[in-house]
Amino acid sequence: MRVKLKRIEKGFKQFELAKIVGISSTYLRQIESGQANPTKDIMEKIASALDTPAGVLFFEEDREVI
Repeated sequence: MRVKLKRIEKGFKQFELAKIVGISSTYLRQIESGQANPTKDIMEKIASALDTPAGVLFFEEDREVI
């Protein structure tokens, strides 16, 4: 969900971001909805295109350390 929110905030249409990253719109839609887990390479490309750290987009920031 954070990928989708950041994509919209940055003004990208889904197909535009998918083209920049080199993936299909369908795959990006699956990533945004949590139905697909992207590879590290794809995470980094999405994060770079959105000018946001991958950890912010794909991992919970407020994990409690046990």
